[in-house]
Amino acid sequence: MLENEKKSLQDVSPKSIEEVQEQTTIGTPTADFLNEIQQENARSAEDTEEKKRHEIPMLNYDSLDLETLERELKKLIDTEKITSIKPHVEAIKRAFDNRYAQLVEEKRAEFLSQEDAEDKDFSFSLPIRDSFYKIYQQYKQLKGQHQKQLEGELKANLERKQEIINEIKNLISLGKDDVAWDTNTLLRKFLDLKKKWYEIGAVPREYYNDIWNNFNHHTDNFFDYLSLTRNYQENDFKQNLEKKNKLIEKAKALLQESDVQKAFRELQLLHKVWKEETGPVEKEYREKLWEQFSAITKEIHDKRQAFLKRLEASFVDNKHKKLGIISQIEEINQQKRSSHSEYQKAIAKVNELREEFQKIGRVPQEESDAIWQRFIEAIRTFSKQKNYFYKENKKTQNENIAKRQELIDIANEHKDSSDWEMVTPLIQKIQEDWKQIGAIPRKLSNAMWEEFRAACNHYFDRLHKERKHQHKQENADIEHKKVLLDQLKAFMLSGNKDEDIKTLENLQEKWNSLGKLPERLRVLDTRFNKIMSAIYKKLNFDKKQIELIKYNNKLEHLPEGEDSLAREEIFVRKKIDDIRKDILQLENNLQFFTNIDQNHPLMKEALKSIDEQRESLALWEEKLKELRLREKKEEKEAENAVQE
Repeated sequence: MLENEKKSLQDVSPKSIEEVQEQTTIGTPTADFLNEIQQENARSAEDTEEKKRHEIPMLNYDSLDLETLERELKKLIDTEKITSIKPHVEAIKRAFDNRYAQLVEEKRAEFLSQEDAEDKDFSFSLPIRDSFYKIYQQYKQLKGQHQKQLEGELKANLERKQEIINEIKNLISLGKDDVAWDTNTLLRKFLDLKKKWYEIGAVPREYYNDIWNNFNHHTDNFFDYLSLTRNYQENDFKQNLEKKNKLIEKAKALLQESDVQKAFRELQLLHKVWKEETGPVEKEYREKLWEQFSAITKEIHDKRQAFLKRLEASFVDNKHKKLGIISQIEEINQQKRSSHSEYQKAIAKVNELREEFQKIGRVPQEESDAIWQRFIEAIRTFSKQKNYFYKENKKTQNENIAKRQELIDIANEHKDSSDWEMVTPLIQKIQEDWKQIGAIPRKLSNAMWEEFRAACNHYFDRLHKERKHQHKQENADIEHKKVLLDQLKAFMLSGNKDEDIKTLENLQEKWNSLGKLPERLRVLDTRFNKIMSAIYKKLNFDKKQIELIKYNNKLEHLPEGEDSLAREEIFVRKKIDDIRKDILQLENNLQFFTNIDQNHPLMKEALKSIDEQRESLALWEEKLKELRLREKKEEKEAENAVQE
């Protein structure tokens, strides 16, 4: 009967292994929290260096610059196990790519702000990107080499462990078929095989549970067969009981660990030891011990799940924060800006939001890429708007610079001019024009303004100095004219007409030489002319003669210059033309009085106006003759001067 039972156990197939798991050394963890630990241990079993691994601190790589990120990557590859650094390497690569992408956007914006820059011509790269990815490729190569080597080792370990299981199965056949294999010999052979089993490393994770369950199953079969080795088995049960109780105590201690993730990692190791390094116990203890260990496991698992939920909640909260920042940037992109100050405020705000975005922690993994792409797109859109504005603004500024330079050239050209009547309105006009020109870069604005203001101030300082001098001279001339007016009032005819005319001409010449009087004192000119005319009448000069005398005095005191007589001739000719037109108009008007008597008041008034205009025409024609004589005289004097 016993032999039949042993045979049935020996022939258990892989498909029915779940049916015999209840007879194995550790029982079957069917709950989710136990399955999770079992799967984690199966995964970590592939890493033969895991027991030697230490905790590598995860830095805030997003806050580091490109050079520091490259150094950190090189340091990890050179000093740490290749199997320990994957999360750190990926975090460094992600931070490097993000930082480099931001730098490229900044350089693109700087490039497009230049005049005549086109986006299709933009090109930018840094040597550090090539050197960084060279180190990253080194990591991938080392990782690939390690993975290839590990796969070979795991496969070889699986084959060796399967061979040991077969040898344990064969021990029972040897004990039954060969008397040379006594109980002690079989036991020593089994212990030797068991030692070799534990010395063999990990197997591929997909075979992890099956190979352990199969091994434990055939171990139980062997001990069942060796009923005469009960003392050894009891001693082994006793030692295993002590080991499992210690594992339970260690698990209880983990309930007090504040670092939930650390407690879970330690619990995984305890489960590994429970399963891989401790044998069976008496059946009466098996269920009880496992229930205690599982209960503690569940409690730690529940704490971890609560922690992960809180962590996931923080990821969700971070997601909403980042989406809120992106929405603010997108809202800024929708706003209309038309000035440098408005864009400066927007740039400061976007930079502030970008820094805030980067300080926020992780988001749910499945949404991370989409959120990042939306963020980059919002930043890129703002950069394009900013670049377009400053590109167009630069064109406008260049036009404004040219306009201001033109006004500076005008100011410099006329700042030393003494043609006050012409230049003063011109300088005043360009000052007003300056105010109407738009903004230019500040570094040029101050310099150009200082040059323009200096030229204008130079001119007006000279003008004010001249006016002050003119005002002083004008006051002296006024006093002198008052003296001349008093002399003219006191003038008495001597009876010698020639002498009297000479005296009057001398007074007239002195009066004319003193220049024009201010508007408020033009009454002095009127008084002087009236007195002068009255005296000439006493000397039997008619009105025409008196006017010609005055006109000749005027010609004597015209401003020096080649065009003074020419301008005067233009004026006189225009005056003659105007009088002729007036006469013609008056004569045409007489045609309306054909049936009116010559003595009619309207007719008399019209005829009187025509006579006055003809008299005036004759006077101006005489003035033109005097002007021509004056011109001929000056031409002759000029010819004589050339001949000399």
